[in-house]
Amino acid sequence: MSQKDRKRLLIVGFILVAIGAADFIFTVLFEPFYNLLWFSNAITLLLGLAIISMNRLFMGAMLISSAAEIPWVMDFISHIFLGKGIFGNVTEYMFMDFGLKSINFYMELDHLLVIPIALYGAYKIGVHKNSYLISSAHIILLNALTFYMAPASKNINCIFHLCPLKEDIFNLNDVAYLIIWTVLLCITAYLLNKSALKFFRQK
Repeated sequence: MSQKDRKRLLIVGFILVAIGAADFIFTVLFEPFYNLLWFSNAITLLLGLAIISMNRLFMGAMLISSAAEIPWVMDFISHIFLGKGIFGNVTEYMFMDFGLKSINFYMELDHLLVIPIALYGAYKIGVHKNSYLISSAHIILLNALTFYMAPASKNINCIFHLCPLKEDIFNLNDVAYLIIWTVLLCITAYLLNKSALKFFRQK
């Protein structure tokens, strides 16, 4: 990697860390504590740290985690062009609670940066064959904390039922659903890791 690429990555990384830190502080000061548990809440900060460290293991994990932003991005774009979301209105709060005149609206737009920057970081830094282990540990820890600390009514991280649905149509008890959902996410992390290895440098 050239020195120019390193400098560019460091600048991007520090910008992401600044945005992520500001978002974290804002959430702590003005929002319910459980909003910190959203899977995408810390991704900007963590992605910035991964880029700064230029560590393939960590970078690969953040690339995998960035996939969690896909429903948010698609739902947001659907709201912009169609006036309604396609993933259970996961971004409805942007328009109903915030609105275009609110600074909160623009702070939340960092969701749109995560996937392209994660792809760029993975292209320049590479990914590791074991990155899925970091992602899986992140998934297990966050799901467990969300299950015990967040209100079921908020369905943070789709931990009680699939987000596009209003309730669990499979009639599973909460613990069974938690285990199945977590296992499926870990399997997805593994498959995404294997796919990433075909496109980005690996170690």
